[in-house]
Amino acid sequence: MKKRFLILLLALVPLAASAQRSDLGDNRLILVTNGTGTVDFAVLGHVGYGFHIVTQSEFEPRGVLCGELFVNLVKLSLAPLDNLGVDLGIDFKYNHFNAKKAAFMLDAEHKVQAVPFADFAGGDVSRNSARINILGFSAPLLVKGVISGLAVGIGAEVGLNVWGSVRDSYQLGERRYSVMEPNARVSTFTYGFIADVSFYGLSIYAKFYPRSMRTLQEGSTALHYWTIGVAFGF
Repeated sequence: MKKRFLILLLALVPLAASAQRSDLGDNRLILVTNGTGTVDFAVLGHVGYGFHIVTQSEFEPRGVLCGELFVNLVKLSLAPLDNLGVDLGIDFKYNHFNAKKAAFMLDAEHKVQAVPFADFAGGDVSRNSARINILGFSAPLLVKGVISGLAVGIGAEVGLNVWGSVRDSYQLGERRYSVMEPNARVSTFTYGFIADVSFYGLSIYAKFYPRSMRTLQEGSTALHYWTIGVAFGF
């Protein structure tokens, strides 16, 4: 066992001798091996916000109050060639959806059901909104081509949702009501497709989620949506 370890250690010596290490700020580390490619590791690499465009006609958003806010926790960038690379990351994400036609309520199994606001409140309401909040993680994987600092990427991401809640607010007569329901059941795993254009620290991205918050849970609350947003690198 010790002999194998010694052989492995000796084999790594030429690799270590030919590697160049450079620190780029406090959150990035680049390892260059033999001048043929790079491995770039970043912590808290970027932050971004995107607007959701829900595709179901029965889900009518309230203004533009549907979106995602995310922070990249770690990112690994592999560039075997000067103009071609792969990015793999882990993001912490907050999703929110706000509708105005239907209220969201939890059934006995904590599944989210959409009901008309008049039925939910027991009368005609005004200034009504229904909000779904979701916290989770996502792991995007993109293949990128780079030309003169401009990078174009395409790929996919998987999501892990860990917590969800719904909040219904409305006015009935002269009184204002707000009902908060924590611990809503959301899909554990989701997935979507990504396209990204970036120039150094600034990027514009688009996503499509064909299967999103499916266990929000039945009918019109099985959300499918596009997302268009912007991200800033640190």
